Amino acid sequence: MADSTKKQTFERHPDAAGKVERWEFLERSYAGGAEYKEGAYLVQHERESNAGFKRRVEQAMFVNLCAPVVDLYNGYLYQPEHKRSFNKLGKNKLFMNFLENVDFDNHDYDSYIEQLSLRASVFGFVGVVIDKPSEATAATLQQQIDQDLRPYLIYYEPEAIFDWTRTVIAGRRVLTRLVLLEESGKKGVTRYKVWTRTDWKVYEQKDREEAKATGEEGKNPLGEIPFVIMPNNSPLGEAPSSDLKDISDVNREIYYIDSLGHEIMEGTAFPMLEMYTSPNPLGKDQGDVETGVGSLLERDPNDTVGARWVEPPHTSLPHMLAWREKYIENIREIAKTNSQQSTGQAQSGEALKVRLRALTTILTNKATAREQAEMNICRLWALWEGIKSDVEIRYERKFNVDDLAAEIDMAIAARSAVPSKTFANLQGMQIVEKVIEDLSEEDREKIKQELKTPPSSFGSE
Repeated sequence: MADSTKKQTFERHPDAAGKVERWEFLERSYAGGAEYKEGAYLVQHERESNAGFKRRVEQAMFVNLCAPVVDLYNGYLYQPEHKRSFNKLGKNKLFMNFLENVDFDNHDYDSYIEQLSLRASVFGFVGVVIDKPSEATAATLQQQIDQDLRPYLIYYEPEAIFDWTRTVIAGRRVLTRLVLLEESGKKGVTRYKVWTRTDWKVYEQKDREEAKATGEEGKNPLGEIPFVIMPNNSPLGEAPSSDLKDISDVNREIYYIDSLGHEIMEGTAFPMLEMYTSPNPLGKDQGDVETGVGSLLERDPNDTVGARWVEPPHTSLPHMLAWREKYIENIREIAKTNSQQSTGQAQSGEALKVRLRALTTILTNKATAREQAEMNICRLWALWEGIKSDVEIRYERKFNVDDLAAEIDMAIAARSAVPSKTFANLQGMQIVEKVIEDLSEEDREKIKQELKTPPSSFGSE
């Protein structure tokens, strides 16, 4: 990449290229709802009409098993009272103002850090620039206090951390150039802010044309780029990873199964038409028929009974339900909080201890990563003011992992329940068919009606 003072175009760093779609998927998986549906993660069946697929997409429901894992991890991470000793820096009037409003958008320090932590859990990492208003350069200390001209935080998600260069200086890998995506899409023009160890400049680039400086620029008096990464975890020799790196993919499979299950239930809730698809041996015109996927059965051409309506089969539904349960079990396994083995039998005491130790390790790695990020934020804040940070940040390492494991298990169980009356009715009917082998047609119809219109309270007439 060319030096920032020369003509240049901007391209995403090789380590980030191709990951934007994945980051978007992780964010949608956490958000759920309409935002997830807009991601278009369902696949059209080869025998499914466009209209049928559109209707299935509109009716699809996403059971969000990602959000409770992230929320509970972070809830328990910040449940203990962490030690934040700001010492002399904490008596600085400008720093006191900073703690009350870190981003000039009315977010206090504690809540802002917790939000950074949550977003890091979703993406794997997020970034923060510690900047200072240019107006503060010529202002006296009292003017800075009166006008609240002091360092503040600017949040960047992975997609906006566009490009960077690290250089080995005195045996250490130092960030010497950082390109941040400031704005994208307006009339095909993208704005970038480029930081170096000595200055910053803003550029605009249209499509893949040469980037042009806007004239917005300033000096960087710190001697380093005021940028801090908050990683989700701190694996040795590896890039930080999202808490949803595997769970989101499994959750997408559940979304797909639920969609197909709903389609099967809707398509087979009514009798299916059995008719000839080859030349009719009776020589009768069967007329034009429009059906959905799986709603038409082919009639044996040697059978002279003709077209007829038959009771639909539900042969694939039990298999889909079994796979669904397996995927839910996988999510519990991935979260390392499952209190039951896949066989449904209780785990041994030693196996449970191993899982709880793994959960403790997850939270400890998170604590270490966030601890370091906070220390760097405070250090760079103080550097802007020309003072040395004496801040001490210490996250508690004792976590109630027993309760956390149970809460995640319960949250997944509650969320994974299918919110469909028809689905529950068919499940109930399948149980009845298995328990009672010789069920009369009259009793079968009576049970079906009772399943469709259950009593107002359990056990009442």
